[in-house]
Amino acid sequence: KAQNGHSNVSENDAQNKCLAQWVNKQRLSYKINALNSKHIQQLNSMGFIWDLHEHSWMRMYQELKTFQCKHKHIILPEHLTTTKPLREWLKVQRYQYKLFMGMSIGSHIKVDDSFTEERIHLLEEIPNFIWQESWTASLWEKCFEKLLEYKETFGNCNVPIPYKIKPELGEFVRTHRILYGQKKKGINDLLSDEQMDRLEKVGFCWAAEDAGKQADRNCNADGESEACDYVWNIKLGELCEFQRLHGHIDVSNDNKNLFLS
Repeated sequence: KAQNGHSNVSENDAQNKCLAQWVNKQRLSYKINALNSKHIQQLNSMGFIWDLHEHSWMRMYQELKTFQCKHKHIILPEHLTTTKPLREWLKVQRYQYKLFMGMSIGSHIKVDDSFTEERIHLLEEIPNFIWQESWTASLWEKCFEKLLEYKETFGNCNVPIPYKIKPELGEFVRTHRILYGQKKKGINDLLSDEQMDRLEKVGFCWAAEDAGKQADRNCNADGESEACDYVWNIKLGELCEFQRLHGHIDVSNDNKNLFLS
């Protein structure tokens, strides 16, 4: 560490091959709780990294946060070689998110076990973070049609986020609220005036809090309107999807997400 400034000994380092093997052994022992507390404390005191993958992920995450803090967005320029590693990393995160949320049905690639809800929350904590990098005309129209279907069913465009039944629709709503805010602040112009006009004509709310107020206004005096019962509508949709997949609505107690709600 005194010579290199860190303790990440590479297995490819011919001069320190034995040391690299010893370091890997410490990590393995730590992972299976076979390393005594004294040794753990000694290694911690010198900044020893126990999980290289997690360390690498957090390093790139901090880079993304720094970029967003400086530019107020996460649109990484493709012409800059300096941002290429971060662009590639972000591309992987977006793809893993789609796998995690079931938005890449039919893909033979499985979601990385290290990609968890915790990582999703960390990324979404970054202001103006969006999962969908770009919206082609066909993809936009497809999601807009799903939004119209949602309104036909529930009487409004207040799609819950996340929306487990159709996660791509929930992301469409979340992303366009962010793009609207960026457009108003002059950060970028990724949301066209035509798209804004079409969304506003169907009653789209640009702020999540406005969506809640709109639902309140639609309630009757007794608050019994199905359209204003947010959670009830979500679960109804999940039940419909369950029926479509299984041919019945006999939900087992084992399906706690739907049964207990």
